[in-house]
Amino acid sequence: KFSKFFYSNPVGLSINRVDNGVFVEINPGFSQLFGYEPEEVLGHNSTKEDLNLWVNDEDRRKMYTELNEKGEIISLEVPCRKKDGTIFIGLISAKLFEINGEQFRLTTNTNISMQKELENLLKKAAEEKELMLRELQHRIKNNLNVLSGLLSIAAENLNDEKSQNVFADALSRIKTLSTIYKHLYKSPDFDLINLRIYLEELAKNLFETYNVQKWKVKLVTQIEDIKLDVKRTESLGLILNELISNSLKYAFKDRNDGIIKIGLESTGENIILTVSDNGAGLPDTFNLLETESMGLRLVKLLTEQIGGQLVIENRNGVFVQIQIKNSQPG
Repeated sequence: KFSKFFYSNPVGLSINRVDNGVFVEINPGFSQLFGYEPEEVLGHNSTKEDLNLWVNDEDRRKMYTELNEKGEIISLEVPCRKKDGTIFIGLISAKLFEINGEQFRLTTNTNISMQKELENLLKKAAEEKELMLRELQHRIKNNLNVLSGLLSIAAENLNDEKSQNVFADALSRIKTLSTIYKHLYKSPDFDLINLRIYLEELAKNLFETYNVQKWKVKLVTQIEDIKLDVKRTESLGLILNELISNSLKYAFKDRNDGIIKIGLESTGENIILTVSDNGAGLPDTFNLLETESMGLRLVKLLTEQIGGQLVIENRNGVFVQIQIKNSQPG
């Protein structure tokens, strides 16, 4: 049974004496792999001075040392040399065994050059794809910055408050999107965003956009380190933009101070974003389904788009909670 298995196996098999490395048997798979007939191999060894099957003699010494220590070697990738000098990547496994008190080595050798070449091609294609995505992200960010600059110039010529607010809202939304692509370009994960870094920077930018004096409104954040896919991060960023903008514009009109809080936590199954202020609160007649506020309608729409649950209510000011699944929906 062993003989039938040995000679019919398509994998290159060989048996060597441990003391001198001499081949005592090879199968047709070995002959086909290395290009030697059995009579050219039997009685010889694989060393540089003989058959010279190893491209790097150091690989041979390392393998035999480890084999003698452990008794077996599994899936060692090394460059090998055929009879005609062709180099290929061999996948070698070996095990020691004993017959009548003499130590032998059973070795398997498979040519994996094609697999390694395919792996390298796939790796190169993935690297090129990532490079293209990062370049695209960089260009999108630059285009959004140009658009933001043009709007800022146009806003300087506006005199009425309503128009100024419209432009301020547009600018904040554009900056929200631009910030995402800035973080993507720098991130080692080209499709994931660190929410803590992104949301904190976004909130800071909004305070600057609306020219909020630090002594008037204080920002308090308690945000966990959570990474999220670009699509849902973009939605959460726009949601946060609308909520903070609304608080800055309406919550503290008749006051000289106030607090806006941002919280983000993962419960394992869900990610929960909370935004609250201690301002004037919502009107008693407020109904999310009937609100005329474009910002809150946008918050509701974006929450639905990412499969989230939305809560808006009065809690000594406006309290908003967005809950989404931790895993990305399929």
